[in-house]
Amino acid sequence: MIHHGFRGQLVRHARPLAVIPVALLVFGMIGCAATVGREFPTERVIDIRIDQTTKSDLLGQFGLPYRRGIEDGDSTWTWVHYRISLLGGQTRTRDLYVRFQNERVHSYTYNFDVP
Repeated sequence: MIHHGFRGQLVRHARPLAVIPVALLVFGMIGCAATVGREFPTERVIDIRIDQTTKSDLLGQFGLPYRRGIEDGDSTWTWVHYRISLLGGQTRTRDLYVRFQNERVHSYTYNFDVP
């Protein structure tokens, strides 16, 4: 369809059905999955020691956290890796939440999905 637009210029409109193949191509290129965060070495979680492990130790073991925050005045760090399938494939989630007092681990929680 063609009509005159701003200042008399010819404007061509794409047919709505012509967009579908492009959308399918883009959807296929993203692999039908969404990823949040990045992988971290989960086998190192057992090395964390309450009141001993420092922020510096964790940076060396896991890299930069995905998120930082504060809980009741204490610093918190969170590492996440979520790979979520959009079309019925396997979803994989893992997260490590650490709470600090005086630059040392006060508590931590490691969560993961069970296949």
